[in-house]
Amino acid sequence: MTPFGRKPRPASPLDSFWAWWATAGGSLDPTSPGPWVEDLAERVRAIHPGLTWEFGPGARAQHRLTLSAAGDAAARAAAQRWYDAAPEQGPRWEFAPTKTPDPAPLASRLRLGDATLDLAETVFEARTDPREERVHVGVFHPAFPGLDEHTRGQIAFLVVDWLLGEDAVERWVGRLDLLVVPPARPASGEDVAAAVAALAAANVPDSWVMYEGEREGAPVRVICRAGVRWVDVPTFDTHHLIAVAYEAGPDGLPAAARNVENIQAFSERLSDAVGGEGIHLGRELWNGVAVFHTYVDGTTDAGERVAAVARGVGVPDEVAADPGWSEVRHITG
Repeated sequence: MTPFGRKPRPASPLDSFWAWWATAGGSLDPTSPGPWVEDLAERVRAIHPGLTWEFGPGARAQHRLTLSAAGDAAARAAAQRWYDAAPEQGPRWEFAPTKTPDPAPLASRLRLGDATLDLAETVFEARTDPREERVHVGVFHPAFPGLDEHTRGQIAFLVVDWLLGEDAVERWVGRLDLLVVPPARPASGEDVAAAVAALAAANVPDSWVMYEGEREGAPVRVICRAGVRWVDVPTFDTHHLIAVAYEAGPDGLPAAARNVENIQAFSERLSDAVGGEGIHLGRELWNGVAVFHTYVDGTTDAGERVAAVARGVGVPDEVAADPGWSEVRHITG
């Protein structure tokens, strides 16, 4: 018991993991499986049940411990927090919160169920959509016509993950097509990686766009960040929606320049409130209401600061866990 009879607060799974690593985990031999395997697996599951782990050679250290979220946004946030809490890298161990590119397996043979494939025979198709900032990728292998769709999908996802790394697949790949006939314009893995690299090089993270459309027969105007997606900031996992009425014209959009200025000023207050612990993504203007979208790291007090901005104008702050940013897909893509 602590003074005054208070029970000590239990350690978080992250704290427990790194405390264990400091006393036992860091000295394990990844080439010699033992009881530590289940111990490590249990500790990783405690961080998030959607996480898996693997060992491999390090880029700057002898070994690397990698966590993988396999596309699960909530698990990816947990992996990032695990990585951010990691000890300083040494000569023996380094850590990674996601699988990085590893094209070497693409020259090997893969056995999956009853199928054995020479991955060197894989052919790709790559189509860049600059507006969506996505590369649509097709994957073909001569064995695909004889495989069921589920198996083809497993192979295709493994291949693109090895080729690009998990985060790049989530960030830049749009459609992933499972081809049963060779593409008309075949591309190599290097071509796909180059297309993704070109998009990434052209990306401006702080760029904003404005576009207009129609919703339920009335004009809607959207002003939002164009160069960022959830995987760029995986710990910004909590959505704050604030709706503020404004003086509207007959079309439902702001009636005067002062209304536009007030809306812009409110956006700036939200950006200032979150600082480096969140991101204000933008706003939708429709039928006399401005809807503001902001994401924060739910483990910080940034959400309280956003709520204070909402209270300042007498409106509620609607909060929801949304690590994959599903609430803003209709405006960010």
